[in-house]
Amino acid sequence: ERRGGADECDAAGDYRPDMLAMLTWGGEPLEDDPDEMLHETSAGVVMGWAVMENRIQLGRLPRVGTRIQTFAATVAIHDKVMQRIHWTFDLDTGDALTVFENVSVAFDIGGRRAMTIPEGYREKVLGRLQPDLASRTTA
Repeated sequence: ERRGGADECDAAGDYRPDMLAMLTWGGEPLEDDPDEMLHETSAGVVMGWAVMENRIQLGRLPRVGTRIQTFAATVAIHDKVMQRIHWTFDLDTGDALTVFENVSVAFDIGGRRAMTIPEGYREKVLGRLQPDLASRTTA
């Protein structure tokens, strides 16, 4: 849980559209979150993520001080690709403010190419996989 910050809002207290990414990414990650931005494989390859597709559904933006919380789930994992959905809620009304869906490919940073998701990383993600939460258009 967090509150919409004044630095994310304009002088009138409305959430700034240019800060939309922070609405989704601005919370505190879980301590054992396997979805860190960079991951070093046992072979020493540094893997990151290249976003292939983003989709957002916007209900409304919060105002300064609105109690919000973002939740995320991995809904699909394949050889090189992972799909995640993030939901942001207004905790006082229960309204879904945003639904942000992305499809990302595992990316070998040094080799500058797509790569197979490393088995250790895949195992962590599979432990939290929630295919039942996929949107109807991607299920």
